[in-house]
Amino acid sequence: MHPINSINGVNEMKAETLQRKLPKLEDYDGNMVEVPSWIWDGVVHVSTEHNVYTGDYYGEFGQGYPTINQKLEDWAEKHGMFWEWYNPGSITLYKF
Repeated sequence: MHPINSINGVNEMKAETLQRKLPKLEDYDGNMVEVPSWIWDGVVHVSTEHNVYTGDYYGEFGQGYPTINQKLEDWAEKHGMFWEWYNPGSITLYKF
């Protein structure tokens, strides 16, 4: 696994492009919103601590185990990538 950053051949410009292409998700109020994300050290991160379901590290919302929003999972797979937990509050984009 490699995070999407300049160390493994994907530059920060690519990370910014991927960040802009993240799918919009429905927030808890029913509005379509941009995914709360940032680039840190050339790596795309997504917060799991905002008013939109992006993931559930502790399994508190029904699954009983860590889950990531299926729309984000599908988007990453379409681009030859996947999400991995960075910490309980965020996920990081990796390439296969």
